Amino acid sequence: MTVASTEAVLPVPNSRQPAKAPLGDAPASGEAATRVRLAGERAQQLMREQRAHGVALYPAIMPSLATWVQKLGVDVPGPVQLPSGG
Repeated sequence: MTVASTEAVLPVPNSRQPAKAPLGDAPASGEAATRVRLAGERAQQLMREQRAHGVALYPAIMPSLATWVQKLGVDVPGPVQLPSGG
C-alpha cells in the first residue's frame, strides 16, 4: 500500500499569508475585480426585464400555435397585460 501526503499534490496555504491565484485567473482591474455575483442574481435581473418588456418567445412557437388556432377556431394569443405591481 502506498500512502502519499496531500501536501505533495495540493497547495496548502500558509495561514499567515493570503492565498494567491494563478496569474491567468486574476481579474485585471475595475468592477470585475471587486464585484461578487450572488446565487440567483442573474435570474432576478432577467425576471425584472421580462416583467418590464415581456418574455421573448422562440421564433417557432407562434407558427406552431397558428395550426392549433385554425383547428380550434380561436383567436391568436396576443400580449398579456399583467397588473402593475406584478
